[in-house]
Amino acid sequence: MASDSPANCPRIHRGKARCSKSTSSTIQQQKRQHQHKINIGTWNVTSLTGKEIELAEEAQKYTLDILGISSTKRKGKGSLILNNGWQLYYSGVDSTIYAQAGVAILIHPRLIDSVLEWKPINERVALLRFQLKKTTITVIQIYASNNEADYPEFLDIVAITMENVPVSDSILLIGDFNAHVGNDSQTWNGVIGPNGDKDLNNQGGLLLDFCAISGLSIMNTFFKHKDIHIYMVQNRRSNYSAIFDRLHHNIGKYQTNSNGRTGQTW
Repeated sequence: MASDSPANCPRIHRGKARCSKSTSSTIQQQKRQHQHKINIGTWNVTSLTGKEIELAEEAQKYTLDILGISSTKRKGKGSLILNNGWQLYYSGVDSTIYAQAGVAILIHPRLIDSVLEWKPINERVALLRFQLKKTTITVIQIYASNNEADYPEFLDIVAITMENVPVSDSILLIGDFNAHVGNDSQTWNGVIGPNGDKDLNNQGGLLLDFCAISGLSIMNTFFKHKDIHIYMVQNRRSNYSAIFDRLHHNIGKYQTNSNGRTGQTW
């Protein structure tokens, strides 16, 4: 974000600084753009039990506002405020059965008052809606099964969840889809680009069909990334978007981008 001083001087190579004079209107415009930016990530943590505070610290480290979490293995459904002010919304299996799967959404303290609705669907799908300025954003956190036989039913639940979201909402579908979609951008023109993962498995085929039917594009396959930068999906015909693995995402009228980040494995 721009400072209140009349000049903005970003550092460039060889220790030199390039200064450009900023008018008051330019500074205010930069501030407004910063206020509209929301950094969103997703993380497969294997297990979250007893490590909620550490997770919030990692979210702060990577300057995230919203963090979707997969494989929490936390039972039950609900929310809790952490000691540092972050709020965790979680959705898991019933307390009477063995801990498995589990999804959660962690949000920055500044967004708590913006929450409109929390809807835990099951241990693999959950929904959280926000009111941000004039935009309503729905975040759907998912964690797909590794079992190929369960995959069609999982995608059906995701589709129904998206269909029940108000049409005026911007949708972010984030999480771990447990799929490899390949890089055949000619066959899947508009769904994937030329820079995708070279591997394709059966779940990936089902996911490609799902994206094609839903009008989704796997955006990271259209850009060159390192192997740790996985997938983001954005709808070509509406305001739906979906994110796979880790990302940085600017919501709203600003340019969409995603960058993978590595972190601690628990």
